[in-house]
Amino acid sequence: MGIVIVLLVTLLLSAIGAALALTSATEATIAGHFHRAHEVRHAAAGAFEAAALELRDLPDWSSVLDGSVRSAYAEGPPTGVRTVAGQALNLDQLRSLLDCQRLSPCTGAAIAAVTAGRPWGADNPRWRLFRYGRWAAVSQAPSATYIVVLVADDAAEQDGDPSRDGLAGTPGAGRIRARIEAFGPAGAHAVAEALLERNADHPPQLRVLAWHFIVAGTS
Repeated sequence: MGIVIVLLVTLLLSAIGAALALTSATEATIAGHFHRAHEVRHAAAGAFEAAALELRDLPDWSSVLDGSVRSAYAEGPPTGVRTVAGQALNLDQLRSLLDCQRLSPCTGAAIAAVTAGRPWGADNPRWRLFRYGRWAAVSQAPSATYIVVLVADDAAEQDGDPSRDGLAGTPGAGRIRARIEAFGPAGAHAVAEALLERNADHPPQLRVLAWHFIVAGTS
C-alpha cells in the first residue's frame, strides 16, 4: 500500500507540474502575441502620420497617384520581394491583391472590372506604393517590422482616371485614400485605411476624414 500511495502522489505531483509548465508556456505565448500585435499596430499608426505629412507638402497628388513620385523614405524600387523576419513579402502580389484580388499581375480590364468590393468600374482605385521600408530605419526603434503605405485616388471623383487627382471644385478632388500595412515577426500584421483631404490654403492643411484599423493581430 505504501508503494501504491507513493506512486499515486508522484503521478499527482507530475500532473500538477506539467499543468503549471503548460500554463506558463501559454501565458508566455499570449504575451508574445500581444506584444507583436501592439508593435505592428503602433508602427502602422506612426507610418501613417509620417506619410500624411509628406503628402500634405506635395504640390500635386497626381504625381503620387500615377506612381511617378514616392516618399523620400521608400526603400528601393516599388516592386520585388522583401524579407521580413525570415518571411518573404512580395510587393507586387500585395498590389495585385488590392487592384484585382489575384496574385498574378493585373490587366487593365481586371482592375476596371465591377465587383462587390470595387464597384466603380473605370474609377476603381489603382494602388501605388508610396512609403515602404523597415520601421527601424525611420523610427530609431529596435523593430523588425516592415511598413508599406499605399495610396489611391478617391473613387468619388468618377472622372474615369484614377491616376490623376480631379479638378478643383469637382467631387472627390483634393482627396486621396491611404492603406497602411505593417508586417512583423511570427505573422504579426496590422492593416489600416484612411481618407485624406487637402485644401488649397498656403501652406496647405490636411484633414483626416476617415481612419480605421482593418486587421491588428497575429496569425
